[in-house]
Amino acid sequence: MTSSILITGTSSGFGRVMAEVLAARGHTIFATMRNVDGKNRENAEEFQQLAAEKNWALEVIELDITDDESVQKAVSTVIEKAGQIDVVVNNAGIGTFGLVESFSMEQVQQQFDINVFGTLRVNQAVLPHLRQNGAGYIIYISSDSGRILFPGLGIYSGSKWALEAIAETAHYEMASLGIDTTLVQPGNYNTSIGENIMLPANQEHASNYGRGGEITLKYMEYLFNGDFGDPRDVAEAVANLVDMPAGKRPLRVPMGSDMQEQLEEINQVSAKAHGQLLQVLGLDS
Repeated sequence: MTSSILITGTSSGFGRVMAEVLAARGHTIFATMRNVDGKNRENAEEFQQLAAEKNWALEVIELDITDDESVQKAVSTVIEKAGQIDVVVNNAGIGTFGLVESFSMEQVQQQFDINVFGTLRVNQAVLPHLRQNGAGYIIYISSDSGRILFPGLGIYSGSKWALEAIAETAHYEMASLGIDTTLVQPGNYNTSIGENIMLPANQEHASNYGRGGEITLKYMEYLFNGDFGDPRDVAEAVANLVDMPAGKRPLRVPMGSDMQEQLEEINQVSAKAHGQLLQVLGLDS
């Protein structure tokens, strides 16, 4: 069964590869990105040309997740063209790296505006449509940093922890509506996120942190110089999730993390705790 799928952040990285893999499986893809007529014009044109050559049902459309009007317009465009939206992949995001103290408030706000508020904008634009249909699937590209803390990733992890909390809460709230939820938690993969990472405005603070600053710098060196997994693995996992029967999809899928075993344990403990809480509230069904 094919689906109409909206994916955010498809100019590069996971988003680009996911759009390709899902389109190759016969799904109708709306590959969204910002600045289609500006910074990402070449990316958009190349992607659209590839789709034409492969005979994919794929269209690139403008969507800036930090802009309410842009989000509403994009969602309306997809519904107008496809008749409905079956799946939303919240992939767009930005990375930050540096000491927590070193980021300006403007940078922190930008991090959360993209990774958290942007996702909420998309969901709030799409959910009335999914509720009306009585079906749908929302996928979040989270991170192992949404569960485990790494030196230098405090601001980024803060945004991903917030995303995890909001997504799981919404999952319980929407389960009876026929809307599935999955948080995909990738570790380090060879994507372009390192090229676009936001560094702190006040980097001089690192010299005052002693051993703490050294740990952060060592981890940064590891992130930028490591040889990590193929992002196509994540794209294939997402495609497999989309193709699963409704109601049978897992809430979380950790993959490719250096802390894979620990991440799975955390997810299991969390699921048990929340299951017990829902049972106490009489909502476990």
